[in-house]
Amino acid sequence: MNTNQHPKIEEFQNYLYVNTRTYYFDKESGKARYDNISIILGKNFVITFQEKENDLFESIQNRINDKNSLLRKEKNDYLFCTILDAVVDHYFPTLEHIEEKIVSRFII
Repeated sequence: MNTNQHPKIEEFQNYLYVNTRTYYFDKESGKARYDNISIILGKNFVITFQEKENDLFESIQNRINDKNSLLRKEKNDYLFCTILDAVVDHYFPTLEHIEEKIVSRFII
């Protein structure tokens, strides 16, 4: 995985490759940071690569481990969309933190 790669989608003959980023607030540095996430969607599989270990997919793993979960019953494209949804949802806490910092600077 190339960690300097910009977010993109590439379609190949037998699979779809997506490179995206997940953003988070680094408490030590006080700055917003990002990690690259790569997702490969094939006919019967989904593979993800993360730049750094985190809990981004923990809820998805828990759902997969539940034998009654929709993730186990649907096709792999449903899992693919669920992964992308988790990446996007992960943006919101960071955006809220940035918003708080901006608002606190301008409120007198």
